Amino acid sequence: MIMTVIHKLIVLIPNSKQLSSGAPSISPAAAVVPPWFGPAYAAAAAVPPPWFVPAIAAATAAALPPVLTAALAPLKAILNQMDENLTELSMCYCKDLNSFRQMPHVGPFHEVLLPDGRRPWNLVHNLPGPIPVVLPPLIDSQSIQNLSVNESCAYFILYYPNHDVGLYPHLLRLPEIRRAIGRPA
Repeated sequence: MIMTVIHKLIVLIPNSKQLSSGAPSISPAAAVVPPWFGPAYAAAAAVPPPWFVPAIAAATAAALPPVLTAALAPLKAILNQMDENLTELSMCYCKDLNSFRQMPHVGPFHEVLLPDGRRPWNLVHNLPGPIPVVLPPLIDSQSIQNLSVNESCAYFILYYPNHDVGLYPHLLRLPEIRRAIGRPA
C-alpha cells in the first residue's frame, strides 16, 4: 500500500523541471496502480490505513512548498477573474429577467447577487447597533415597499458599497434598490 501511495505521489507531483518549463503535469488518470498489483489491491489502495490518516491530515494542513505556491498563483488569479466575471454575468442576467420587458409588474422577482457574489435574501447583515438585520426576499414590488428603514439601509449598503448611505433617506433608497435588482421605478 505504501508503494502505491509513493507511486501516486511520484506520478502526480511534477518535478521542478516540469514546473519551470511550463510542461503540463500528468493527469490523475495516469496514476494507475502498477500491473503487478491485483485488482483487490487497487481497491484497497484508495483507502488509507487508519495509522496514516493523521499524517495525511498534517500534510494537508501544512503549507504548500514555495514551488507549488508559485505554480498555483496564476491559476488562482484566473479562477478569481472567472468568479468575478460569473458574478457580473449572473447579476446582469437576473436584472434582465426582472426587467419590465421580461416580467409583469407584480413579480416574482429573481434574486440578484450582490457585487461581492453573495446572495442577499435572508442574509444577516450587521448594521451599527445591537441587532443584526435579516434581509427579506425581494420577490415583488410590495416586498420592496414594505422594507423597514434598517432593511433598506442594509440592502443599499450591500448593493452600493461605494455610496454614502447617509445621503439617501429611506424613501430615496427604495428606488435605488429597485434599480439594483433591475426594476427601476
